[in-house]
Amino acid sequence: MATQNISTGTAIRGWEGPFKGDQFTLSNTVDFAVNNGGSADVIQMLAIPAGTMVLSVAHLVVTAEGGTSTGTIGDGTDADGWIASVDNNATAATVLFSNGKHTLAEGTPNTITYTNALAAAGGKYYATADTIDMTLSANAVDLAKVTLIATCIDMNT
Repeated sequence: MATQNISTGTAIRGWEGPFKGDQFTLSNTVDFAVNNGGSADVIQMLAIPAGTMVLSVAHLVVTAEGGTSTGTIGDGTDADGWIASVDNNATAATVLFSNGKHTLAEGTPNTITYTNALAAAGGKYYATADTIDMTLSANAVDLAKVTLIATCIDMNT
């Protein structure tokens, strides 16, 4: 198991307005044909600045691996906190969102149950800088190309 930091200088801040509290998007595409991933490697994909509220994360398959390649999306605190299972061999253009599924539990009162705790909480606040990572499964990755996208709010004052 190794940690590869591919987040430095590669994530794109899609839009930035003149005021704090602005929403912005971070995205980064990792081409595993260029940056091979090994069994149980942690791939740091998005650098999250201090004072950022991340609302959701999406995993997009650009090019399928061609063989078994799974993993999780999380951060330094919780390796699968954002998405519990991704498939890097899914058909191109397959997207998984961190929002997870939600169901209505009828009762008094009715409640909504989420499969993702961060979605239920409305996102995650990063008081200090961190990275959003993909932790690979037991299989090496050398052909897939995937993009991570994070929807964020600048909470700095």
